[in-house]
Amino acid sequence: MRASPKANLNNDQRQSVLHLLLVCLREGKLPHGSFQFVAGKFGVTRSTIRLIWLRAQVDLNNVQRICESVALQKATWNEVSMETPDSNFMTLQSCLQEVIKAAGDNNYKIPHMGKKKLALAGKLPETVACDPTVFNDGCTRLGEEDIDKRLRVLSQEIAEALEMAEICNLLEDMGL
Repeated sequence: MRASPKANLNNDQRQSVLHLLLVCLREGKLPHGSFQFVAGKFGVTRSTIRLIWLRAQVDLNNVQRICESVALQKATWNEVSMETPDSNFMTLQSCLQEVIKAAGDNNYKIPHMGKKKLALAGKLPETVACDPTVFNDGCTRLGEEDIDKRLRVLSQEIAEALEMAEICNLLEDMGL
C-alpha cells in the first residue's frame, strides 16, 4: 500500500516521529533507511518524515539540543577542579549559618570568604566553623517548631501540587 503524499500529521504524531527518529540515532547519525522505516510506521511518505526532521532543526552538533551527549557531560565533569565542589560546600555551610541567624528567613547577604585568596595563601579551612551561639539558637528554634504540623502542611502542599500536575497533563493530552 502506497502512503498518502498529503498526509497531515498532528503535533502529537510529529512529536512521535521525532522521538522515533531520535531513538534510531546511532553515534549521532541516522542510519540509512531511517526515514523510510518511520514513514512506514506512520503511513506517510519518506519526504514527509524528512521535512518534519528538517523543520525540527535538529542540529546534532549543537550541545544545547534536548538530548545532550552524556559523554560530553562526563568529560566536562572530569575537567572540574576538586576545589570547585569544596568551595561550593563551604559557601553552602556559610549560607546555612546566615539562614539560622535570620531565623529561617531568606533575607540575608551571601557571605564572601575570599576562598581563592585564602587557598593561595594556604589558609583555607577544611570546614566552616559555626559559632556556638548560632548553633544553640538554631537548635532552640527547631525545638520550638511543631514538626508534625509542618509535615502535615508539606504533605498537603505536595498532594495539591500532584493534583495540579495531573490536571496539566490532562490539558496537554487534550491539546489545550
